[in-house]
This record gives sequence, C-alpha cells and structure tokens, in this order.
Amino acid sequence: MPSRRHRRESNDPRSDDPRRSGQRPNGPRPMEPQPSGSRNMDPPSNYPQPTGYGLPPEVSGTYEQKQQQIKNLRTMFWSRRRKGSDVRRSTERPRSRRARWEIQERINKLNQRLDSVRAEIDEIYRRRDEKEKRLRRAKDEVKRLKAQRRPKQRDIEEAKETARRRKRDSKDIEAVLKQTKREKKSLTKKRDRLSHRV
Repeated sequence: MPSRRHRRESNDPRSDDPRRSGQRPNGPRPMEPQPSGSRNMDPPSNYPQPTGYGLPPEVSGTYEQKQQQIKNLRTMFWSRRRKGSDVRRSTERPRSRRARWEIQERINKLNQRLDSVRAEIDEIYRRRDEKEKRLRRAKDEVKRLKAQRRPKQRDIEEAKETARRRKRDSKDIEAVLKQTKREKKSLTKKRDRLSHRV
C-alpha cells in the first residue's frame, strides 16, 4: 500500500515540473543553438562594441584618433574637478608656520629681483632712445653729403659706415631688451605662483 507521502507527491501537479525532478526537457534549451539553421552568436545591436582594452565605447578610430580622444576626455575630467586659478590641491599648501615664512622670504627676494629688472628695463629704454637718435643723425648726414653739388665719395662711405655701426648697436640693445623682458615675465610668474601658497 503506497504511503501518504508518495500519494501526495503523485497527485501533486507540480511533480511533473522538470526543474523539480532534475530531468532536462526533451526539447532544446532557449540559450542553446538550434540544431537546424545558421548559428547566430553575434551580440545584440544595442550592445556596445569593444573598441580596445579598457577604453570607453566613445573612443574609436585609428591610434592617433584614440590618443586625441583620450586626451580630450582627460582634459574634460580635470577641468570639471579644478575650476579657477585659485583652486589648489591640499599638497601644495604649506603645513607649518616655518614653511609659510620660507615661502614669504622667497617672494620678497623675487620682488627685489623684479625691482632691479624693472630698473634695468628703464635704463635700456633710455639707451635705446639715445642710440636711435644717433642713428637718425647718421642717416641724415649721409643724405646731406649725397645732396652736395660735388660730394666726396670718401666722406659718403664713412658716413654710411657710421650709420651701419649705429644700426647694429640699436639691434643689440633691442635683443638685450627682449631678454630682460623675458626674465621679468619669468620672475613674475614664479612670484605669483608662490603667492597662491601663503
């Protein structure tokens, strides 16, 4: 005589469920390839295609294009994190009073150097104006000698040589002025960068 348990399981309609009995159904499983027809193993159309190892889906193209796109993404990321010239990282700030004092001393020295450079620039401007006046006088002398009724070629050549020499002096003073201005700009940037840390 069958037991009550066996009778209850045999009458239970869920006993025919293959998931409970552990038996596989006779038909093919939904995820298995069908025995007939072509096997389509491609991913869905909305699935992002792989574009490289560890790269986001929006980075695609040739190697140069990928590098440029990655550079643009990095620029966008850091521009969102740090906005404005006054934003500083915590590691850039001095941690002690002595560190701030040392930075202030460096700023004072840079200010002194900037004052001397500004004085040099003023002196160079004065010398440049003086040399330009002398160059104009030399050119006027050449014109005056050429305008004579009987000009002496020797005097004209000497005046031309004087004008060429003074023109070289003017170019030299311009080069010195450009170099001094470049030094002033560099010192100003260093001073301003240190000023943000105190």
